[in-house]
Amino acid sequence: MKKNALARPHSIIEALEGRIAPAVLVAGGNLLGGIGNPASGEFSIGENSFAYVKVLSGQAVVWFDGIIRGISVGPNASLEIAGDVFGDIVANLDANGRLTDSDSDPTNGLDGKVLLPNAIKGIKIKGGGSGKHGSVENIVTGGSISGVNIAGDIQGIYAGDGVFHAESDLGKSGSFTFSIGIDTNPIEPGEQTSFTLSKADAQMAAGAGVASSSIGQGLELQIIAGSGNPTNAIFTDSAGPAGGSVDGITIFKAAVISSTSSNPSYTILAGDGASGKSGGAGGSITKLSEKSSSGTINIQAGNGGNGAAGAGGAGGSIRFADISSLSGAYTLRSGDGGSGAPGGAGGAVSVANFANVSPNSSLIAASDFDGDGTDELVMLDAASGDFVVAHSSDNGATFNLKTAVDPVFEAEK
Repeated sequence: MKKNALARPHSIIEALEGRIAPAVLVAGGNLLGGIGNPASGEFSIGENSFAYVKVLSGQAVVWFDGIIRGISVGPNASLEIAGDVFGDIVANLDANGRLTDSDSDPTNGLDGKVLLPNAIKGIKIKGGGSGKHGSVENIVTGGSISGVNIAGDIQGIYAGDGVFHAESDLGKSGSFTFSIGIDTNPIEPGEQTSFTLSKADAQMAAGAGVASSSIGQGLELQIIAGSGNPTNAIFTDSAGPAGGSVDGITIFKAAVISSTSSNPSYTILAGDGASGKSGGAGGSITKLSEKSSSGTINIQAGNGGNGAAGAGGAGGSIRFADISSLSGAYTLRSGDGGSGAPGGAGGAVSVANFANVSPNSSLIAASDFDGDGTDELVMLDAASGDFVVAHSSDNGATFNLKTAVDPVFEAEK
């Protein structure tokens, strides 16, 4: 056993003294929430800075060594946090408040390497005094996410298998590392200061989405919903599940991390529908509000799944987008319909407001009005009061909106 091992051999998670309300966070893993455990933990740094974690529902382990290094969450967790999380919030805690275990062998400790389909019901992070802005790096679960409210900075919100998406900055290789900087397993030789969670071991819900969330500042932010088939199941006799949607997101500011970065200031991806007897619908992106951004922005709805003996799934749509930046360059793409009999309908881009983009416009409709095989955008130019038709030079699904008219458009009244 290691010097810092606790009495319980299966874990170093400390069940804090329930009579202290709130409890003082101690070095290591602090279990909050659930029967017999305190609902909150706190600490102070000098006279002008403090932090606390309050569990409103579910359970959480706060990894602490003078600062909050990260938080493991169980099913249906809702947290209120003051101060910064210097790492990630990850769903690798089970319903009993224990870390997951990839080899199911308690004799060598719990390794925390299995991502669970835990729904996250709320993560509210606010400032905690001097220099504490209310930031976190990433929020990751194999389930759905709602009620995120970040006062400071965040880089990623991943639901379902979204963290393993081909465009994910965190886990596109098939695994990601949840770094703690604290020994998480005293039974194993050496120090285990991080969890490596792989898609092969993960448990993920189909069609997990992201909803009702507010972001103070996204730093190359990625919001990626889950697909309809995260485990590569075969739906020979049933319809493929729909992809996860992204709904009700407000981004106050988005930026790149450095001036030399070529990454988008934010990316939002809905999930693809699964293929099956009939195809599942692609996830949609609805009610997006963005106040300020720079650089490029990528917004893409999910594709419909293929139908082997029925209809293809409909492509996801982008609806009710209110985008107000003066400097962002936007790519919006609705989802393709899946193949089948009949094929699924392609998604639409509709009711989108680009108030500070040239032309200063609200999107009325998108369709192939002139029969050339590509969609046009019909917009109302607020500056002139006239209708504007914008043509796409590619397949009609991608439109780039910039402060100056881009060559991809041919605008005519």
